Amino acid sequence: MLANFIMNNRKKPFVQRWAIALLVLLAFALAIYFPISPTRIHLATSIPAEFDFKAEEPLPVLFSVQVNGKDGYIDKNGRVVIEPKFDQMFTHFVGKYAVASRPGEWLKGYIDRTGNWYIEPKYGVAYPFREGVAVIATDKGWGLINENDKFVIEPMHDRTQGFANGVAAIGTETWASQLHRKFADVGYYYDWIYFDRTGRVVPESTAKQRRASPKSTRWALGDIDVPTLERMFDYYRDIDPAKLNSKWGYVDRTGAFVIKPQFDEAYPFTLSEKVAVVRQNGKFGLIDLAGHWIVAPTIDWGDEVEFGMWRVTKDRKVGYMDMNGKWIWKPTS
Repeated sequence: MLANFIMNNRKKPFVQRWAIALLVLLAFALAIYFPISPTRIHLATSIPAEFDFKAEEPLPVLFSVQVNGKDGYIDKNGRVVIEPKFDQMFTHFVGKYAVASRPGEWLKGYIDRTGNWYIEPKYGVAYPFREGVAVIATDKGWGLINENDKFVIEPMHDRTQGFANGVAAIGTETWASQLHRKFADVGYYYDWIYFDRTGRVVPESTAKQRRASPKSTRWALGDIDVPTLERMFDYYRDIDPAKLNSKWGYVDRTGAFVIKPQFDEAYPFTLSEKVAVVRQNGKFGLIDLAGHWIVAPTIDWGDEVEFGMWRVTKDRKVGYMDMNGKWIWKPTS
């Protein structure tokens, strides 16, 4: 194409011809770096406007357990709600449907709260529904489906993000990412286009602010000049983990330690339960705001506390404890 353009202009002076060629190359490069963004995304299936979206009454959260290598769900009292007979389940069952697959199979679908298939396994990738829409992927690409298993975004994209506060996204892998992966084992990088429930494109800065959960609006202790502290998490908490002389403790908003540095690892206090996961002498435990042990450091691995339950691993088996350190589900595998 460029050669034809030059030949068609061969009667022009040499410098002028190459100046035109360079301008064409520059325009091509700019088109790659700064592609023209659409103003609207085509939705294969219309979905309710954000203000019409009816957020249903929250259903009780269920917690995944494993028995004889199969996954199921229990309630907060340890009662089995969905018999362990599935694979590839998420840690929590929030909402009406949960991702699952049949034992030994990799395709994923969705079950309801009775443990029956609502959407038969047919997706290579499937995520839980959020705001009535779920991220899925097939061999053709990534897309979005609604709760009726209809495509909202056809599975033809490099990546998609589900709705959060009325904003979703379509990702296209950058040309630099594609080039890097040809020569090195590196991650994927995407250019994102954000859109609302009508398909209207939302500016990136606005989209990221809307998609951020309330927890994302946090006080960053790292903004305070406390040079003796080596590292701090940028979460909002009344007290935050901080490291001093290779040990972790907790500081208040002035940077003063309220729980002295004594842990090998420390995580933020949860907003609702007011507990924190810490590691000492190679084992995990749970502490309260005063630094007292709720669960002594005897656990091989402990996830962050969520929904009033602590998911722990002991002797390669997974169980749950409540906020008093009582076993709700003793470790199984």
